[in-house]
Amino acid sequence: MTCAGRLQAKAGHDFLAGTKLDQKNLGNVEFRCEHIVLTTPELIQLRKVLNHVGLNVKPGQESQCVPGFLDRMKALGELAGGEPPLPRRPDLTHLSDLTQRVGNDQLKAILDRKDQLVQEMKDWQQWAERIAERRPRWEALQALLEHAGTHPEAAAVRTEAEAIEEHRGLLNDPDPVPGMVEALTHSLRSALNAAYARCQVLQREGSSSLSASDTWNRLTAEDRDDLSRQYQLDHLPGIKVGSTDEVLATLGATKLQEWGTLSDAIPSRYSQALAAAAKRLEPKAQQVKLPSVTIKNEDDLRTWLSLVEEQIRAKIKDGPMIV
Repeated sequence: MTCAGRLQAKAGHDFLAGTKLDQKNLGNVEFRCEHIVLTTPELIQLRKVLNHVGLNVKPGQESQCVPGFLDRMKALGELAGGEPPLPRRPDLTHLSDLTQRVGNDQLKAILDRKDQLVQEMKDWQQWAERIAERRPRWEALQALLEHAGTHPEAAAVRTEAEAIEEHRGLLNDPDPVPGMVEALTHSLRSALNAAYARCQVLQREGSSSLSASDTWNRLTAEDRDDLSRQYQLDHLPGIKVGSTDEVLATLGATKLQEWGTLSDAIPSRYSQALAAAAKRLEPKAQQVKLPSVTIKNEDDLRTWLSLVEEQIRAKIKDGPMIV
């Protein structure tokens, strides 16, 4: 046993070498005898362990470097797991125990666990790297599922994703997530392309109806351009669907249900533009909305025509009408 002067603060931290011990700080210091002496080969082994986390430990600096070593080990352990679907974080109780020790007792305890600690460093680093690699794909999958909603392709993928989350299986091999991401990306890409094509068809139909309208053609070019801008006749949101990121960016700007709303609105935009054109030509013209009914036979048609005639006759005395 040696009593060779290691000074311990009451809080358990070593005084740095060269620290002046005087009357002022004497009350914060307790003297302990070292019962443990490490040999030079043991200190060399210890420095090798500490160096595994990136520390450059020089002879005589072992105790000073231990807090940094333990902090890095804990940080690495925190990165090696997390909330579902990640595996649970490893148990760090033994690191907390090492933190509570001081002096050569702490150094000897680390040395006694060196094989375990070195293996944990390797395992935790590997797990942290796999998490960093797989997390972005998992987040992309969650975003795709959110956009997919009740889309048919989403049901099976959502069930599989829920199982991965429940069993914390994100690091399982083989990794199923890339295939799930690709399947949803393909499905949503097809849906976006179909929605865009449908809107283009409706725009062409609307444009043809305007081109065939005497009312529209009587407008000046400036008026036609003005109404086209006002009713967004030539506007469609852009789409890029080459990659998963592009699909998500497109859906972030215009969701699938919004594409459906847009396709429903396009015919109405052209009707409103034509009505506005007539209004410009005939400022006193009044808009008349024809009644909407289901016509199943000749009698239904005659009834509807009679109703329309009655409605128009009632308003014709008030001036020109836009139907």
